[in-house]
Amino acid sequence: MSISETIPMEALVLEVTDHFDLQMRKLFEETPEMHAGQTEAMWRAQCSNASMDLMTQIHVLIEQIELKLVARGEYFNESVLG
Repeated sequence: MSISETIPMEALVLEVTDHFDLQMRKLFEETPEMHAGQTEAMWRAQCSNASMDLMTQIHVLIEQIELKLVARGEYFNESVLG
C-alpha cells in the first residue's frame, strides 16, 4: 500500500483539491468576462473535472517519490549521512 492511500494522506490531498476547486469556482464570479459563452454550471463541471485530475496527479506523484525513496534509495546520496 502506498502512503498516498493512507487516511491522513488522503485527507490532505482532499483538502488541497477541495481548496483548488473552491478557488477556481470563485473565478467565475470574480472575472465573468473570462468565461464568455459558458454558464456557471459548465464552469463548475470543468472545475470538478480539473480537481479530479489534480487529485489523480498528486497521488501519482506521491507514489513516484515514495518509490524513489523506499524501493530505489535514490535519495541516499543526498542525505545528511552522505
